[in-house]
Amino acid sequence: MKTKIIWASIAILFAVPLRAQTPDSNPSAGNTTDVAAMQQQIRDLQDRLIALEGVVRMLKSAQVRRRQHRLRKFQLPPLPQPRITTSPWVGQVVPLPRPSIQISA
Repeated sequence: MKTKIIWASIAILFAVPLRAQTPDSNPSAGNTTDVAAMQQQIRDLQDRLIALEGVVRMLKSAQVRRRQHRLRKFQLPPLPQPRITTSPWVGQVVPLPRPSIQISA
């Protein structure tokens, strides 16, 4: 009796995976609509992502403009250019004294 139960349970255990592997009667009818719907969702998500990238670019450029505006507000006025005057020493070579260096051993 035990052997019959063991053989029956083994047959059932092998039959269940075989039934799960058999294809449905009409698999293509439901799959095409699912695939088309999924592709449409992917296109919609891509469009949303592109729109978000545009918003991020606009926010970054606005942030840079605000930062530049703040820097302009606190900039010091430019320094006046120094006046260059002519001197009687221009063009003459003036010898400089040599420094005396002592090397100790």
